[in-house]
Amino acid sequence: MPRRFAEPREEYGRIEGIFDAASGQFVGKITPARPKIGGKWVRLFQDQKLRMMQAHPELTDRAYRILSHLEAVSKWDNALPSATAVAKQLTMNRAVVARQFSALQRAEFIIRFDGVYYLNPLIVWKGTEKQMEAKCRELFAIQPISPPTGPLRLALPQATVLS
Repeated sequence: MPRRFAEPREEYGRIEGIFDAASGQFVGKITPARPKIGGKWVRLFQDQKLRMMQAHPELTDRAYRILSHLEAVSKWDNALPSATAVAKQLTMNRAVVARQFSALQRAEFIIRFDGVYYLNPLIVWKGTEKQMEAKCRELFAIQPISPPTGPLRLALPQATVLS
């Protein structure tokens, strides 16, 4: 006999409907749970990341291993741990990690600003949309309207010609 139910499930949200145990059929709806702000929420721009990876074939497997680790351990505003801390976490030589940080910085996957490394917020972002816009203005002196379509180039002020 079909069973009607409505129950909250923390991982899914609210599940309401009819479940027939004999046929295994479920008719109803699942209302998704809203993500908790400040939790483990990450926004990925996979297409942009792929374009940048293709534009920089000089990056090694070690660089991508470090980049993947950095995506996992970056703080809420994309701030990164030091190369020394990453070397300890990955049990790699500190000099190797420092070289890969430099390579990732040249490829614009990570950005150094005021002595702190950040993940490029146009590839991966941990935080709200408003925080992302503020960080982009701080790092690039631009405000992104949408994810870019090509490799990121830092916006530099243009010279004014006086006549």
